[in-house]
Amino acid sequence: MAPDERRVDFITINHPTSPTDNHRSFVALLHATIASTRAAEAVGRSAIARRLASSLGLTAALIRRMGVVKGARTAVHVARQTSRTARSKSALQPYWTGVVEIGGRSGKFIFLPAGDSVEPAQSGPRSQRLTRDWRGRQAAGPIAFNVHWTPFIDEASTSRTNLSRAWKEQLHLIGQVVFPQQLPGDETAGLWAALADEMGAHPGNWVGAGNGHIDNAVEFAAARTLAYRSSQSGRDALPPGTYREVFTSGQIAPSLETELRRRQTRKLASGHISQAPH
Repeated sequence: MAPDERRVDFITINHPTSPTDNHRSFVALLHATIASTRAAEAVGRSAIARRLASSLGLTAALIRRMGVVKGARTAVHVARQTSRTARSKSALQPYWTGVVEIGGRSGKFIFLPAGDSVEPAQSGPRSQRLTRDWRGRQAAGPIAFNVHWTPFIDEASTSRTNLSRAWKEQLHLIGQVVFPQQLPGDETAGLWAALADEMGAHPGNWVGAGNGHIDNAVEFAAARTLAYRSSQSGRDALPPGTYREVFTSGQIAPSLETELRRRQTRKLASGHISQAPH
């Protein structure tokens, strides 16, 4: 929450590039993702079969919508992006925003784990390994991420049209985000996680370019905003007014706690899945 009470959301992914170059391709990817999910659901409970069906379904849907060359290239790029998490042993990973504008200047924000080293996750079953790693780290102490700004240089090295190509980064440290220590058994940890699930974050919550300039990066962000809003409407996300005080007080009010627990209970009863297996 900015000083003027403007809501600002940092929408990030753990890869330095966007999944597609423009908003049209992004919408095609959204449709392909739905097709891949349906393909996975159709094969039953086998995890390996579901992953294979999902991958094949995504590729086939992208080719239908984008053509053989562009569809296959997008499928390979998305597979490379998701493999970062699939291969990772640590819950601490870097995160990048898309191209944003502040006062008419374009750039990206990058969140990098603070500290000299990142230890591997604790041993145990592969399932939920990242969750176990994060909880272990947070029980040991606060987790900090340094926030950097990398500016637009020129179209060749920091393209705002070829968004699936990594930028030449010039990091400028501007701040830090800290996740407070949460000890095992702390019930408030679950409430904060539930609030993160239920709040409606989207790229439209931003400070704005300030000069009315529109380029492809802004068009891409607009498409993401519409997609996020549609998703939040479909899943009945919390109205912003119900958790506005959290940004200033740092506390979850009793009324909000009641609503979060009601939503959690309703979703568990209906078999809703609010997180992907790690």
